[in-house]
Amino acid sequence: SWLIVVIAVVVAALAGVIYSLLLAFASINLKADQTIGGTALNLLATAVAVVISKNFSDSGSAKLNYSNKPFLFSIGGLELSIFVPLGIVLLVISYVVLYKTRFGLRLCACGDLGAIGGLAYIVPPVQTWNFEVGVAGAGFLAMAVMIFGQWKPFNICGAAMFFAVFKSLANIADSTFLAQLHWSSNIYNMMPFVASMVILAFTSKNSMAPKAEG
Repeated sequence: SWLIVVIAVVVAALAGVIYSLLLAFASINLKADQTIGGTALNLLATAVAVVISKNFSDSGSAKLNYSNKPFLFSIGGLELSIFVPLGIVLLVISYVVLYKTRFGLRLCACGDLGAIGGLAYIVPPVQTWNFEVGVAGAGFLAMAVMIFGQWKPFNICGAAMFFAVFKSLANIADSTFLAQLHWSSNIYNMMPFVASMVILAFTSKNSMAPKAEG
């Protein structure tokens, strides 16, 4: 089962590398605008995922059924995703690598890598995934987290935890005092995106983005 986890992480990372190379080719060799090229690749991603998933699906559907048990473990009866401790370890490693090594400085100059983050969104919570739906705006929410976190690992971690609280409200509202409000789950599902717009409206003016980004 651990081998499956490792293979999934490696494949996700390779997919991100390939997409980064495509964006680099469009931006550097073809002199295309990074934002427009990135948007085009973003639209292409869902289409490619649908074609690949249908090719490997026995039913010809874009839905993929699988067991997420390899990605879960228990501590004292509490079931957690393997990406929780992995995220904490990678947070510390990323800080050291980005700010204490020559490679990290060069990596900061290259841009952002988010493919493994996308894997974590798709795999742990569910046992059925429809590639036609995609990640339902989570990629843009991740960009908001990055901007809110000012491109710094620990700040980004705090921002991600902040948005995660809003993201989880839709799942836990019915079992908490929030049930008294009788709000639709759709309202809670909108909260992360509403919160991101409000926060970015107040903070983006002072954002210190890398000069070459975008």
